[in-house]
Amino acid sequence: MSRELTAGEECRQAAGIFDTFTDKRQGAIPSNFIAGAMGLAIFRGGAGVAVVRLKTGEWSAPCAIALENPNGAMQGTQESVLLFMTSASIYKLVTRALLILNSTHKFVAGPISGGMPVDSSVDVYGWVRYQGGFTPPELINQAMTGWIVREDPAKHGRWHGENVTWYDVLTNKITVDRSSIGNALYLVLNMAAGG
Repeated sequence: MSRELTAGEECRQAAGIFDTFTDKRQGAIPSNFIAGAMGLAIFRGGAGVAVVRLKTGEWSAPCAIALENPNGAMQGTQESVLLFMTSASIYKLVTRALLILNSTHKFVAGPISGGMPVDSSVDVYGWVRYQGGFTPPELINQAMTGWIVREDPAKHGRWHGENVTWYDVLTNKITVDRSSIGNALYLVLNMAAGG
């Protein structure tokens, strides 16, 4: 049985994944989408790390998040990024409710190049990479409708304590040593957003 990754290890892994999604040499998530996001989640398979943007403009401490395909298994090597663009989508995350793509919230596959404006009616944008390449947007829209985004309570408890809620973490109600947990991730996020 493999060892569970620590929060810091998960964040470093997420930083590496996100870096590939923002590498302009191979097509990338446009920086204006990242700059406009209220929160984001980075996944390998169905396990991920989520952060939300605080009122100060900084990213919150990381939270454990899960992505589930109710219609079947998910490839463990699939890498996904979800950008949460609206307060309604963030509210779902911090209240521990299920966010269901294109059911509870409008979901659209994001563009892989610049020039496209952000649609204010979209709650969640998504990008997927599999076997080294970006998945075409039309396949993402078709395949990921109905997928579930939710808290990963077991992992969250290991990271921050059993009685610590997502609200506590995502609104920085608890003290987290950001330098040891998510420093690499924050650096990559800020660079990708043009900060």
